[in-house]
Amino acid sequence: MDLSSPEGRRELGARIQRAVMEAGYESLPSFAAALGWSRALVYQYVSGAVLVQLDRLQQVAQATGKPLDWFV
Repeated sequence: MDLSSPEGRRELGARIQRAVMEAGYESLPSFAAALGWSRALVYQYVSGAVLVQLDRLQQVAQATGKPLDWFV
C-alpha cells in the first residue's frame, strides 16, 4: 500500500473504518470521542484526506484490538 498516494490513504482509511466497526463502536463519532479526538479528524483519516500519523495509528490499533501491521 502506497501511503503517499490518495488511493493508498483511502485504503488505509477503509481499514480504519472496518476495524472501528468490527471492534463494536457504534459510529465513527463515538470512536472519536473514546479516543478524545475530534470527529472531523477521524473523518479526515477515514476519507484519506489526511495521512494518519504513526502514533495515532497505534492508538487506533490499540482501541480496536487489531495489530498495527493489519492496517498497512
